[in-house]
Amino acid sequence: MPWKATSSIAVFPAYEFKRFESNIKLIKGHTGPVTDIGFSPFVDQLLASTSEDGSTKLWVIPEGGITEDVKEWDGVLKGHTKKVLALAWHRVADNLLATNAAD
Repeated sequence: MPWKATSSIAVFPAYEFKRFESNIKLIKGHTGPVTDIGFSPFVDQLLASTSEDGSTKLWVIPEGGITEDVKEWDGVLKGHTKKVLALAWHRVADNLLATNAAD
């Protein structure tokens, strides 16, 4: 989920109710506010995120979760000239991602 820190994403298991730790590890690879995120329907560990910085970034989350802040992405999609507002993974075709931007 986009986190309270600007340009950050928190990834955590949601199997039980509990308070968040104040030192939760974050994904911090965007330079603008995060506008949307989504996990691939085919690869459980593949997360895409969009941002007002004009990029869509891909993150591979380790099996055990994030153990330290992540600042390097595994892939970046560039092409929009303005902020990217939303994303959608295709539910039938693997590796197909659509984005919507202000351009």
